[in-house]
Amino acid sequence: MKVLRKVNFSEVLKAFDDEHPRDQGSNDWAWKRLHDANQKFNGTWHKVRLSRKDVLDILLVWHQDKDMELIPQTGLSVLEAGERFQTIKDEYREKNKDCYDKIIRFGQDTFSLIFLSAEPIKGFGVPEYEYLQYRSKHLVHLDGLHRLIAWEIVGKFSLLKYYLSREKLEAYVAGLVSK
Repeated sequence: MKVLRKVNFSEVLKAFDDEHPRDQGSNDWAWKRLHDANQKFNGTWHKVRLSRKDVLDILLVWHQDKDMELIPQTGLSVLEAGERFQTIKDEYREKNKDCYDKIIRFGQDTFSLIFLSAEPIKGFGVPEYEYLQYRSKHLVHLDGLHRLIAWEIVGKFSLLKYYLSREKLEAYVAGLVSK
């Protein structure tokens, strides 16, 4: 991971609001998580460029739509979530067509900013983080779950493709201790 610069929370919110209308999908949920992370980490935010390993190790929190769980309560890394999606995709498409379609659609998109924290944002009464089994030094998703899974299943994080591409994933990270 390469730290690009320290940023203030107003920049983070502007970047989020520019791409995420709060009245669509889970954007309002994610907007609240940004505020939780800002409080937990005392306003400490950085903009970073992620290495392939950083991306594949990001922990995704519990995600269940309708009748089927995509990410268990204990969480999965982006790599594990991509593998799980490939295993359950036919059943998932049948039971959660909207979420399935979102993942497939995002796979065609170029990278866009994601939002992460250096640790789970526990203590705010959000079950998705309370049950997460944190793995030391892994970043934790605040927003971008569907996009991360989509980009993984279409191979944007494959070894050669990611390293040879000029396109790298950037993120805002709360609670990062820069050196």
